Parts: sequence; C-alpha cells; structure tokens
Amino acid sequence: MIFMEQARNYVDLNERVDKDIFLLSKEDSKVDSKGNTVTFYENMPILIWSDDGDGEGNPDNLLADAVAIKADYRMCSNWSHAKWWCRIDMSTLIHESEYRTRNR
Repeated sequence: MIFMEQARNYVDLNERVDKDIFLLSKEDSKVDSKGNTVTFYENMPILIWSDDGDGEGNPDNLLADAVAIKADYRMCSNWSHAKWWCRIDMSTLIHESEYRTRNR
C-alpha cells in the first residue's frame, strides 16, 4: 500500500551512505510513484517512500522529506554506481499509517 496523495520517489533505506544519506538513483532521472519522470538537480526537494511493515507483517511504508544530492564518491566509494543520493530529514520519517491518521 503506497500513500498516493503526493508523488514520491522510492528509496531503499537499506542502502545507507551516511546517517541521513541514502542512494536515490543510478541515473539523472527516475519514475516516481505517480509515473512521472523526475529529473534531479542539486538540493532538489523531494518526497520519498520506502517499503516497510508493521509488527504483524502487514505493509506500512515509510515516508519522509528529503533533498537530492549529487553523489560524492570521495565520501563513500562503495556506492559509486549511483549518480544521485538523497539527504533525508530524519525528523519527518513516519509510517504511512501514522501519516494518514495525522492528516485526516
């Protein structure tokens, strides 16, 4: 179940570069949750989602605000296959179920 009110870019939160930096895309653009092609630029504000689940194994995706950043391989060469990373505002990270409850 993906919260579809706003277009979001998928980010795998297991692909962490630093405490708040994650892989975003191997290319300069990516298709978002609404089917739109998004072309990234430095410090572009984006909304992200990542698959997750609740304690009972039901889908409950994570949502957050982030900014696109050009990959800096000097910082971490392990992720050199990705052109774009994102810096997530961790204070906005919330489960989809909580988001829907707060925004009713």
